[in-house]
Amino acid sequence: MRVAMIERFKAFLQKDPQPAVQPQREALVDLLLLGMYTDNLLSVAEADLLEAKLFDLPWESGQALSIYLQANMPKIRMAYENPPNRLQLLQSIRDRLPTPAVRLDAYQKLQEFLAIDGVAGGEQEFLTQVRTVLGVGMG
Repeated sequence: MRVAMIERFKAFLQKDPQPAVQPQREALVDLLLLGMYTDNLLSVAEADLLEAKLFDLPWESGQALSIYLQANMPKIRMAYENPPNRLQLLQSIRDRLPTPAVRLDAYQKLQEFLAIDGVAGGEQEFLTQVRTVLGVGMG
């Protein structure tokens, strides 16, 4: 993964409005990571670099962001590779985004993030699935 992509990821997480509470931040991180998998697979080295670049984000968990990423990357990878697991993860993300406005904001950040390098067919299918699961209108 290019360093520029990681910087863009970080910028999207810091964009206003930022998720107000930790579960919403975690849901947004999970959604963007899952979106990254629709573009290309992340290696261990890429995950390490991502972790290093994201350490200064507002993170109010008893678990450091680096630990959160290490714990969740296998779950994200499994969800990417297995449609039933992907649906379950998207439902979990939806449940952690408590209002339609917060869900729409997360969807729009994902959509803008994926559009950085052009939206491929797989990414468009993913966006359609996310829009359906989150229950948001066309963005």
